[in-house]
Amino acid sequence: MTEPERPPTDWEARVARAKRDGTWSRDPDEPPSPYPTAVKRRRFLVGFLLTLAAGILLGALVEVLLGDPGSPWAPGTLLEGFIRSVFPAALVGWGCTRGPRTRR
Repeated sequence: MTEPERPPTDWEARVARAKRDGTWSRDPDEPPSPYPTAVKRRRFLVGFLLTLAAGILLGALVEVLLGDPGSPWAPGTLLEGFIRSVFPAALVGWGCTRGPRTRR
């Protein structure tokens, strides 16, 4: 049996409209993000900042658990945790701006 035709969702309609208007400048197999620019910016910042804070706190916790000398809250230790967490935080923030995955 085949699946019955269903009406397109709002997101699918926007993808079709972007393809039709020629405003879709990505790979033909990758759908555009369904979020407006302001929402994408907010989602990136929230994901980035939460991941950055979690990375810094996790780094301080690891310092305590390993018994490293010095305070885990020293500026050098926090700067090290910040630098270590920036790249993963940027990836998580970017991932938050992506649209839902399509089913195959």
